[in-house]
Amino acid sequence: MISVIICSVKPSQVSRLEKNIAETIGNVEYEVIAFDNRNTHYGLCEIYNLCAEKSRYDNLCFAHEDIQFDTIGWGEKIIPKLSETDCGVIGFAGTTARISALCGIGLSRAHWRSNYIQHMNKGGMKSCFKNPDRVEFSPVVSVDGMCLFVSRKVWQKVRFDEKTFPNFHLYDLDFTTAVFRAGYINYICNTVIVEHFSEGYYTQEWLAATIDFNNKWRDALPLYVPGFPCIKNLDKYVRSREFRFIKAMMKSRGKCSWELIDGLCRQYYRKYPFYRSIVVRFHAYRYRKRWKREGRL
Repeated sequence: MISVIICSVKPSQVSRLEKNIAETIGNVEYEVIAFDNRNTHYGLCEIYNLCAEKSRYDNLCFAHEDIQFDTIGWGEKIIPKLSETDCGVIGFAGTTARISALCGIGLSRAHWRSNYIQHMNKGGMKSCFKNPDRVEFSPVVSVDGMCLFVSRKVWQKVRFDEKTFPNFHLYDLDFTTAVFRAGYINYICNTVIVEHFSEGYYTQEWLAATIDFNNKWRDALPLYVPGFPCIKNLDKYVRSREFRFIKAMMKSRGKCSWELIDGLCRQYYRKYPFYRSIVVRFHAYRYRKRWKREGRL
């Protein structure tokens, strides 16, 4: 039995998803709770907690309205795993480690686990299947929020952090990290395929939430899946990931201002004055010229 909770701003999308759930969930009793957020403008953590309190069943699914289940009988595959005593959150994309660096949920290819199809904003799609251990459920630390399954007892113990993350960013990374820290194991499901119909991109709000996340979990990071080898030369790896993150922000077509990116560069100079600082300055100069040429400055 599953309660599917959806925050909706596009009724046509949630109607499509409700039809898809009915056709694919299998022989499982379920309900769909679709919260219309067009006028209320609540944050996602608040909506998820509010709807979970009202839900009827002991298994919860927090889903974006722009997904689609492709596997018939997915409910029958998910519920037995959720009933295991040490099971935390089950999703479809995540990472086996989390470090104290400014970066997205995807740390690196070596740590990434996923089982979904991503539709690209410019057209086309990409198959995102990463299961090097060839298991039905890959253990991970954190999980992407496009679709999150969790038992009611785990959600009641952890809940979504409405205070620290009042908007729509980092709620998933924070929630799944909290579940992991509470002693549960999160998983990527490799027996069920979902499709995701929108790409994310960097924004100033997302970066602010990422900084809040790192501040909240600074003393607990790094975190690793049990049995997964720790990252060697961690300090060097953190510096390297932040360098790549800043470069990705420069390349991004999202809604970040150059002032924000310049601030990240200066912060990087101060933290690591002898590590790639010349390269960071070079990229800042080159991308600033590109932004000017494209009329973005």
